Amino acid sequence: MNDEMLNIALILGSTRPGRNGEVVNEWVYEIAKRRSDTNFELVDIKDFNLPLLDEPIPPSMGHIVKNTPRLGRPQETRPMGARIESRISLRDVSINIRPQ
Repeated sequence: MNDEMLNIALILGSTRPGRNGEVVNEWVYEIAKRRSDTNFELVDIKDFNLPLLDEPIPPSMGHIVKNTPRLGRPQETRPMGARIESRISLRDVSINIRPQ
């Protein structure tokens, strides 16, 4: 058995006003942190101020967006994704809490 602790990110995947995911994420975290063999981190995508759903081309396509409707200025989408990736890439597992 590996003696290293498992690292898990609990990712809250909603930025909607009035979302209930914060309560659910905190509930999962409170139960999960009872484990002594695992580290858990709460990650809320709302903290990253991403331009969600305003790009004409999905960021997964790896394109630079010329103008975003919300911001009205040039914006590169990949660095924003990199901010999230840097936060969760060192985790062994991610659990996504998101609305249905």
